[in-house]
Amino acid sequence: MIPSCEKTCTAEAIAFGTKSAMTQLAEKRLKEVRMNFPNAQLYGVHPNGVGGTHMMYVLPEPPEVYGLPVNPKTPDSISLWKDYIRPIGKIAGVGAAAGLAGLMVLNKLIGNKGV
Repeated sequence: MIPSCEKTCTAEAIAFGTKSAMTQLAEKRLKEVRMNFPNAQLYGVHPNGVGGTHMMYVLPEPPEVYGLPVNPKTPDSISLWKDYIRPIGKIAGVGAAAGLAGLMVLNKLIGNKGV
C-alpha cells in the first residue's frame, strides 16, 4: 500500500518501497543531481547510515547545511537496551512463566494427594 504522501507529492520527492529499490532510486537521482551539484551525496544509505535508517536523502550540499550530523550514530542507551536489557528481560519472562507452570503442576499433584 502506497502512503498518501507519496501519491500527492507533485515533485516526486517522496518515494516508498523496499530498501534495495529505494537505494537504486536514490543512486539514480544522485546521478541526475550531480549534473548541477557535483558534490551531491546520498545520506542515510551506505557508510553514513546508522545501520538501518528509515530515510534516505539525496543532498546537493554537505549534511551539516541541513542540520544533519556528518557521522550519525545511535545513542549508547539504545545499544544497551537492544543488546543487553531486552534479551535479559525476555529470559526472565520465560523463566517466570516456567516457574509459574511448575508451581501449578506441583500444586495439582499435592492437591490430589489430599495433604
